Amino acid sequence: MHSTAPTPHRKQRIMMISAIVGLLLVCIAFFALKYVGSRYTTQIITQQIEESGLTPLIHYKKITFDTLTLSPVMHSVSIGNQRYPWLRFSKITFNALPINYPQLDIEFQFDDSQQPLARDTQRLLAIAGVNQLTGHGRFLSKPNGNNIDSTLTLTMPHLGQLYLSTNLDILDADFSLHELRSDLLASLALGQLDAMPILYGESVALHKLALRFQDNGLTKQIWPHSQSNEKRLLVKSIINSIGLAAYDSPQAEYLATQFENFLANPKQLSFSMLPKKAIKLSSLMKFSQEKSLYLKSDMALMAKQ
Repeated sequence: MHSTAPTPHRKQRIMMISAIVGLLLVCIAFFALKYVGSRYTTQIITQQIEESGLTPLIHYKKITFDTLTLSPVMHSVSIGNQRYPWLRFSKITFNALPINYPQLDIEFQFDDSQQPLARDTQRLLAIAGVNQLTGHGRFLSKPNGNNIDSTLTLTMPHLGQLYLSTNLDILDADFSLHELRSDLLASLALGQLDAMPILYGESVALHKLALRFQDNGLTKQIWPHSQSNEKRLLVKSIINSIGLAAYDSPQAEYLATQFENFLANPKQLSFSMLPKKAIKLSSLMKFSQEKSLYLKSDMALMAKQ
């Protein structure tokens, strides 16, 4: 009577075939997920750009889908004019899937190639002493009921590190976060950021703002080499022009001292607004026009030595 048990050699062949089939199935699933994910995310992101009216301002080469992290990635992105954009990014990664919108978690890498940029951007880069903007950043924004918590971090070699955090209260029941983000991006691209308090002055209130800048060479590039008294006069003029405080006020003197301390030894400059009660954007604009923004908004400015 012959034995029906498979020989060791046959067992090995069966295991090898099973492994190959399993590997092929995994590869098929991987590429299928990548294909479907790329098509789906391209459709959703393109639709959101079109609905926001930003198609003339946002340009990209392609959108892919990272199957390992389940993250859509936009490649070769430019903001503004297609030929001479305001900014270029080599890639923008969405850590939060479009299905989770309006929650955002975006990482981006600046395009450090020598492709042309808008004149205003080139002028700012020249003032900063660099030919091309390099570095990376991350933006997170999470709505929670009538509150929006957002953070932005930027790391730019040879310039510095920036951290910005905001907490906003929504006062209008008909408010659209989608429209706010679209208008903010459009105003940035068009250089009309001052339009935001006009558009949303009564709808949005600032609950908290914190900014921290760690210098890595930017200050020495943009600040003129002049006598101490000349620097103080210039700093006070800037404080007055942006409405923090009146030129000859005690608040202007204090702020000028903090700026001077930072300029003398540029390490870290911290700025915050923590009002006890959320302040409407329209009220903040009014305080600025009255040269009393520092006094009326519970503002703090400190240079770390």
